[in-house]
Formats: sequence, structure tokens, C-alpha cells
Amino acid sequence: MYLPNNATIDVACDWLEHQTGQNWTLARLLEVGHLVPYFWKDYEEGLPQIFGDRREGYLCKMFSRLDVMRLAADGDDARCNWVTAHDGTPIQIRPPISVALKHLRFMRQDVERVAEKINGSKPVTAPTPAPVESTTQRQDRRLQACIDAGLSMDSKDALLRLPYGIGLVAVKEGVTRQTFTMDVKAALKRRDAANRACATVHRA
Repeated sequence: MYLPNNATIDVACDWLEHQTGQNWTLARLLEVGHLVPYFWKDYEEGLPQIFGDRREGYLCKMFSRLDVMRLAADGDDARCNWVTAHDGTPIQIRPPISVALKHLRFMRQDVERVAEKINGSKPVTAPTPAPVESTTQRQDRRLQACIDAGLSMDSKDALLRLPYGIGLVAVKEGVTRQTFTMDVKAALKRRDAANRACATVHRA
């Protein structure tokens, strides 16, 4: 079961139930797991003590144990008197701010630590999915692989006849020479078109 880096209450509880075979609730996350919630704080003007020179929000931590204890007992919303500023330092907020439960997040490593504590061994977590490579990215990467292998990839000459050694690079990629060649030529054509467009702009 996949556990994201910043898990919602429901996701954290479901993942821990799957790992430990026990029922989990927000109160149990806070009391038994000793987890501390985070939430996203949007940027606000005129609060340099919180945002410094930043012009964007950040993931803010509920710093006060009293705030966390109240959340565990109440469970309706998070009322925060103390939070972490953008640089991680604790800061008191007056008046306190309220955060809806749906906005609370728990860190992946913290949730995993709870499962490890309960089970007595490190949990097995599904790896983070690898980013999907687009066709253009694959073509450019394969062209770069040829360049890194020391092959001459001058657009005009290579488009007429790819240099000797292209098959060895294709083998390293784990694909046929034909498939690899098609990708490399597509990347070369795109690079050649970009060079011609750039030259036209400079002549103008």
C-alpha cells in the first residue's frame, strides 16, 4: 500500500491499519503514535516574523503539545497557538488560527516510525512511483546518451547516416537499433529545427 510523503488523516490511518492490523483514529495517531500534524500556510502580507523574505506559503508544523493534546481530545479542528515559521523556529500566533482536519498532514517517515514501533520491525512501503518520461524527453535522453558515448552527432551528417557505434548504445538502452535510431533522429530533427529558427531570429 502506497504512503505519500504528506499523508492525510484517513490515508495515515488506513496505511497503519494495513501495516499493524490495528484500528487507527486521529486521536490514536496523536496519543499513541505521538505524531505531530503539519498544514500548508498560505503567504500573508505584513508577517515577516512568519514568512521572512518569502513570497510563498510553506508546510507549517503544529509546535505546541498543548495544541496537539486539545486536538486529540476535541477532534473537530486544529486550533494553533504555536506553529513553526518558514525557517522552522517556533512562533506564537495571536489570535490562534483554526485549521480544518482535511488540511492536516502527517510526514511519511513519522508514520512509518509508528508502524515500526508497533511491529518491532521496519515496515514495507511501496516505493514512490518514478516520474513518467515523455516521448520528447526519451528522445532527447537517447541523443544525449550517444553524445556521452563519444559519437559524432552533428545534425546534418547524423541525419544522413548515424555514426558507427549507435548499435552499442541501443544495447545499453535495452531496445532494438531500429527503435533507438528512430528516437535519436527525431531528437536530431528537433534540434536542427531549433537551430534554424534561432539563426532566422538573429538574421532578422
